[in-house]
Amino acid sequence: MKEEAEVNQNFNEYLRGKRVALVGPANVVSGSSNGDYIDGFDIVIRLNKSFEISPDRYKDYGSRTDVLYHCLYPFDAKGGGKAIMDMPFIQKQSYKYIIGAFPYSGNMQRYINKFRNLNKQQTPFTLLDAAVHKQTHQGCKGKPNTGTVAIFDLLSRPIDELFITGITFFRTAYYKGYREGDHSLRQVQSKFSKDSHTCFKNQFQYFKDTAAKDERVVLDEYLSKEVSR
Repeated sequence: MKEEAEVNQNFNEYLRGKRVALVGPANVVSGSSNGDYIDGFDIVIRLNKSFEISPDRYKDYGSRTDVLYHCLYPFDAKGGGKAIMDMPFIQKQSYKYIIGAFPYSGNMQRYINKFRNLNKQQTPFTLLDAAVHKQTHQGCKGKPNTGTVAIFDLLSRPIDELFITGITFFRTAYYKGYREGDHSLRQVQSKFSKDSHTCFKNQFQYFKDTAAKDERVVLDEYLSKEVSR
C-alpha cells in the first residue's frame, strides 16, 4: 500500500543515526535498575503486550515507548492482547510508529486488515519488510517470534546502535503481569508445542551466529552470558 510504503520510508529516516533500545518482556530485566539507561536512548522500542509500563517497573524497564512492534493477534493466547484493536487506547499511547511483525499472508491478512481499518493511519503503521521476514524465517528454520524479527528488521535499517534487553528466546519467564495467569518459566513454555521449542533454539542460534556479531549491537547482561557460552 502506498501510504504504508511512505510510512516505511519515514520510519527509516526516523531511525537514521539513532541509538535504539529494544526492550522485551522477559523477567531478567527485573532488578536491573536499567530504567534510566533505557530512557536515555534516542528511541525506545517495545513488543506486543508492552502497551503500558506500570510506574513500579520504570526503575528497571524504563518508562518510554516510542515504537511498538506487534504481531497484531488481538488475543492473549498468541501474545498480542485485545488492546491492539482499541484505537482510543492506542492513540492515548502516542506511539510514533507501530510496525506489524508478520507479512500479509495466510491468517494474518484478517488481523492486518482489521487493524488497518480501525487505525486509518492515525498512528503511522507499516509492516516490516517481507524480504527481511523471509530471510529471518529461513535462518531460524521456522517462524520467528516478534522479538526476533524486530531485531533483524532494525538491523536492516540505518541505526547507529541497538541495545537489546528483555529478550531471552523463551529461556526465561515474562515479568509478572505481562500476560494473564501463571508467569513461571514452566507455564510459559507449556504454551508452546515441541516444534515451537525447537524453533526457539534455532532462533537463538541464528541470532548468536549473525545479529549478535553486528558491531552496532549491545547486549544486556543476560544475553551477553548466553551468547558467550
